[in-house]
Amino acid sequence: MTREFLRKLGITDESVIDKILDENSSDIGEIKSEKQKLKDQTDELTKTNLSYKTKVAELEKSLAESKSGKETTDSEMASLKKELDAYKAKDLKTRIAVEVGVPIQLAEKLTGENEDALRTDAETLVKYLKPQEQELPLRTTEPEVLVGTDGAYKQLLENLKEK
Repeated sequence: MTREFLRKLGITDESVIDKILDENSSDIGEIKSEKQKLKDQTDELTKTNLSYKTKVAELEKSLAESKSGKETTDSEMASLKKELDAYKAKDLKTRIAVEVGVPIQLAEKLTGENEDALRTDAETLVKYLKPQEQELPLRTTEPEVLVGTDGAYKQLLENLKEK
């Protein structure tokens, strides 16, 4: 607002124009001050927002790494659980083999889903593994030691019978 503008409006008294211009300048100063405060607040909020965006990006990266680490840990855990189950099964087979009398070398050959099935299989296997009794020969297999002429004739007769 200028003096000429006020004069065109019909205000001719200089003291009134001065008061109006002073008041206008005061209002403009307050508005500029308020504008500067708002600009400073906007700058501060922009910096804070940028800081938060950086933190969010870091946290998202950390979360992704944690998820990846968790997946790796889960797969390792599943692998170890599988290995543990295999050791438990082997131990159960060995224990049952020893209890029933199956040779240790054949313990891995036992099949079954649980202890009862493994025990039944082991008992069946033992039946076939028992040593069979050998039949005794009907006559002696050792040659007789014969002395004298009677012994020589007996030996001759024995040799003739064998042929």
